[in-house]
Amino acid sequence: MKFLVLLLIITFIYLLFFKKREKRNSEKLDRDIEELYPCSKCETLVSKQDAIVCGNKIYCSKECAKSC
Repeated sequence: MKFLVLLLIITFIYLLFFKKREKRNSEKLDRDIEELYPCSKCETLVSKQDAIVCGNKIYCSKECAKSC
């Protein structure tokens, strides 16, 4: 009986502290995912941060943006 109570306490402590950490880590990963957009010329995927925008078009590099 004592063993069962001890096992339940350990399980409760594990679920209370360690499962919450796993959930927080997965939420953090979801926030880190960037949206990618295709280059108007070569269709290479590029993040909004690295994209070169000319008019309404998105380009992946200066070479592709020359046609702009």
